[in-house]
Parts: sequence; structure tokens; C-alpha cells
Amino acid sequence: AGYTDPAGNKVPETILRGGGMAYIFSGGRMVKAWWSKRGDSGHLRFRTKRGALTIPPGKTWIELVPRGSDGGRVSVN
Repeated sequence: AGYTDPAGNKVPETILRGGGMAYIFSGGRMVKAWWSKRGDSGHLRFRTKRGALTIPPGKTWIELVPRGSDGGRVSVN
């Protein structure tokens, strides 16, 4: 990203575009959804099997899980 964190470590650049699976946690519930985002300036959108999903107002935390050979895994019990 071109800058460092308070400890002096380089901050990686995050590129968020395309789509994939999402887990939305809100109000003590979890909803499986798909996210999509067209290009660098597109809006982040979420859908379920029932249609468009709106994220409730309030503080939102988005955790990005790397993909590829150094990627991560998410499990929800």
C-alpha cells in the first residue's frame, strides 16, 4: 500500500474486486451470502438465494481471507 504500520512493517495493498462466498454475522445470526464488486470503484454488493442482502446499519467489520497457495480457510461451526 506504500506505507508502514506503527511497528514499521509494510502494509500490504488490498485489491477487492470480483466475487466470492461471504458469511454475514449480525444480531446473533449468521447468513451465508455471495459478495460481488465490479472494478476498483464499484460498490460492494451481497446476495443470498432469496435475493439482494442489505447489511444492517452500524459498525461493520470485513475480514478478507487470502486465496491461492498462501490462502486461508474459514470454518463456521
